[in-house]
Amino acid sequence: MSWAVVWERPAERRLLEIRPWQMAESVAMAVHDFATTGFGQVERVKTDTSAPLRLRVQPYVVRFSLEQETRTLRVWAIWRGS
Repeated sequence: MSWAVVWERPAERRLLEIRPWQMAESVAMAVHDFATTGFGQVERVKTDTSAPLRLRVQPYVVRFSLEQETRTLRVWAIWRGS
């Protein structure tokens, strides 16, 4: 069963800033793929309870949470990883 994806404003703004646009598309597709299949390079971050999951889409990192009761994947932040 898939998850509905909700992009919070800061994450959405950051996604729109990524250049080239093909890289932004890769990030969005990786989030979509995880939401529909459950597959992706995901790690749990114990120090952050609001966005406890991290999806790596090289060279970017996407922080998100899963809301079980509504089957919602909420994207909180994107940044360029190392």
